[in-house]
Amino acid sequence: FLTLNNVIIKDNIANVSGGGVAIYDRADMNIINCRIIGNTSDGDGAGIWILGSSTNKTIVNIDSTEIINNICQLNYHGGGIYIHGLNPSVVGEAYITNSIISGNSNRTGGGVYVGDHAYLEMEYVEISNNIAHPSSSGTGGGICISDQDDGDPPSIGKLTNVTIFGNNATYGPSIYLAHGNSFANIQNSIIGGDIETNQADFGNPSHLTIDYTNFTPGNEIRSDVSAGGQGVIYNLSTF
Repeated sequence: FLTLNNVIIKDNIANVSGGGVAIYDRADMNIINCRIIGNTSDGDGAGIWILGSSTNKTIVNIDSTEIINNICQLNYHGGGIYIHGLNPSVVGEAYITNSIISGNSNRTGGGVYVGDHAYLEMEYVEISNNIAHPSSSGTGGGICISDQDDGDPPSIGKLTNVTIFGNNATYGPSIYLAHGNSFANIQNSIIGGDIETNQADFGNPSHLTIDYTNFTPGNEIRSDVSAGGQGVIYNLSTF
């Protein structure tokens, strides 16, 4: 593993993906006590771009780090963080603890985008004030999980003791789940914004599990079942 510790990555510009940090092709990394701020890209992952792209999965551990005000200029995916795997054998993985993902923007997954063959695990993370641009029918202001491949493994977001608030999008301001292979497991968290499962034209169900989680009054969990779409919500326990 390569380790970045107490590093500031700020105001960088990429005309492809990975404005601040690009991690791919088995380049596993630890990011600790860092600030990734104000980076821009003309592709995916303005803050951090993670891609499993060779014969082995790519693993990134992020702890006590701020990922703030990063912007994908051309309406791509993952303003703060983008995670993707090449195929079922080459998975992109991110483990994030004690961190803040705030003020990032793009069209899909303003804070975090979890794409095909990707795994995200978060604990004690704040996801706030990110934007998936409503003017472009943006999806997943805080987090978008979108696996377009029906094979195993599915794309998974596991969130524990996470606080999500103030994010903005047309569909799923807090969390948006698309495609039948998109899973979210939320435990002991605070959600201040709507969660939406499955965009209608994808057809297959997405999967959402919520346990012991506090929803801000007035927010909803919505399942889009029009045009063949189907969202599955199970093990729902909120307070």
